[in-house]
Amino acid sequence: MTMKKTFYVLAVMIPLFVGCGQRVHPDGLPKLHPVTLDLSQGGEPLTEATVSLYPANETNRWSSGGFSDANGHAILVTHGGFNGVPIGKYKVAVIKSTVEEIPGTPDKEETSTAFTLVEKMYTSRQTTPLEIDVREGQNVIRLEVGGSVKNKTI
Repeated sequence: MTMKKTFYVLAVMIPLFVGCGQRVHPDGLPKLHPVTLDLSQGGEPLTEATVSLYPANETNRWSSGGFSDANGHAILVTHGGFNGVPIGKYKVAVIKSTVEEIPGTPDKEETSTAFTLVEKMYTSRQTTPLEIDVREGQNVIRLEVGGSVKNKTI
C-alpha cells in the first residue's frame, strides 16, 4: 500500500474508532462552546486541512482542533472528541499537506515526495498570525491563510 493510501485509510479509520462508544467527560473539562472555522486560501475554501488551537491562557490545558471539510468548514472539538472549545483567546495553526508518487523507471524505484500546501508561517504556534476569541454561545469565524503554495518538505 502506498504512503498516500495508508494516510487516507488512517485518516478515515482513526475518527471512527475515537468516536465509537460513550465518552465520559474528564475531570475539570470546562463548558465548551460550538466553534466553526470557515477557512479559505486565496479566496477559495481550504479543504482537508488540520487546525490546532493554542490557548493564550497557560492554565487552559485542553487541546482543541479539527479538520476542514469540502467547503472549508472546520467544526472544532476538544480533548479528542468533545464538541466545542472552552472560552478564551487562541492562536490558530493550519496545516495541509499532500504526498505525490513519482513513478519508477526500469533503473529507479517508485518514490514519493511530500509537500505543504499552506504558507509556513500559518503552520506553527510560534509564527501564525491567526488568532481567535472563543465566546459564550455559537462561534463562526472566518480565517484566511494566504495564497496557494506547494512547498517540498524536507
